[in-house]
Amino acid sequence: MVALKHAFDAKNMKGLLLKILKGEYAPITGGGYSSALRNLISQMLRQNPKQRSTINEILHAPIIQDRINSFLSDVQMSSEFSHTVIHGLDIKVFIEK
Repeated sequence: MVALKHAFDAKNMKGLLLKILKGEYAPITGGGYSSALRNLISQMLRQNPKQRSTINEILHAPIIQDRINSFLSDVQMSSEFSHTVIHGLDIKVFIEK
């Protein structure tokens, strides 16, 4: 999406499925993308789910934090990022009450 195209692309569904399963995606080309962004995308598209970045890791990545800080005030930031899901707490405890 960063490059305005799909990470995985193929001419048919079988080809698409194979690329996804193999973790084969086109590298992000062009000079407009930082190495930090390229690394973040690579971490997000890792084939093994246990090796992929979690939402907390993504949200705390410096490149993402810089963007968030440029768009949200301190009050908005506190409100938006105080949810239990983001902090990794067991939300079931709150739902079952």
